[in-house]
Amino acid sequence: MGKTVSTVVSTGQTILAGCSHATTLLRVLLLPQLDEAVASCPGIVYRVIVDDVSAQAVGPSCHVVNKLAQGIFEIGWRLTQRCNARLSEAKSVVLSSDNITAVKVSLLLKEFGYQIPPAK
Repeated sequence: MGKTVSTVVSTGQTILAGCSHATTLLRVLLLPQLDEAVASCPGIVYRVIVDDVSAQAVGPSCHVVNKLAQGIFEIGWRLTQRCNARLSEAKSVVLSSDNITAVKVSLLLKEFGYQIPPAK
């Protein structure tokens, strides 16, 4: 940052939409949660695009179902409990190369308390 120094600015609110630093600030807030989720669920790839987080797994259906459901639970719990974030029901969906796997992941997530439907 060179030699620029300023006083701390805090709104006590949220990240201002449209702020040029919004994506960077969000990544800074998410990083510890993502690091812990990655450590607890090896084999899951988490991706962040602006304010969306995805969890991805590749492999046989039996592996993907259990790992992906656990991976979604891990990041979901961290975001809702530690960051006071809200998971968007309108934007949450389980995608898979076959519908049976997506339905199985969705059913397992329901046992964890998440209502995330398979994609239609």
